[in-house]
Amino acid sequence: MPHSYSFIRHAVLACAAVLVLAACSTPRTYNFQTAAKGTREEARQVVSRVYGTATVPLLYNSHELASVLERIRMRRPEWQALLAAGRAANGESGFLVLRDDAAADPAIRAMVLAENEDRRHLYDEVSAEVGHGGDSRPFWRPYVAQMFGREWIAQGEPGWWQADEAGVWHAGQAAAPR
Repeated sequence: MPHSYSFIRHAVLACAAVLVLAACSTPRTYNFQTAAKGTREEARQVVSRVYGTATVPLLYNSHELASVLERIRMRRPEWQALLAAGRAANGESGFLVLRDDAAADPAIRAMVLAENEDRRHLYDEVSAEVGHGGDSRPFWRPYVAQMFGREWIAQGEPGWWQADEAGVWHAGQAAAPR
């Protein structure tokens, strides 16, 4: 009997030691946010990366998101020139808008189409990352696009054109301090 009591005592002490050591480990830090707040912050960070004004780490990052951002960044010099010349605008909808789509060169139309497709893909990825993938994605994407649209405009260069929801075009002003 004394031998089994000693065994049980050692087993209990060993379990207690494991629990104490587990409790002493460094806790993992989680970034809990509401989907709306996470979307706004991700839009701010993504647009600053595309415009090259910051290299802050993104809240959400996946291989797919990184490849979409790379394509958008590579295309940036093309659409940046269109924004500065007033031939295209950043829409509040989150997409590029051509001033005169019918008169635009086919190569420009193709570039804007590719850009908007990548932006749509970006908005889908962010929707999924903030917890609105699957069936809720179609309902969440307009909010994501609107948040990105605000950031494309707010962080844009002075003089870049923008189009509001009514389709009215405005020359961009200097960004207000945030």
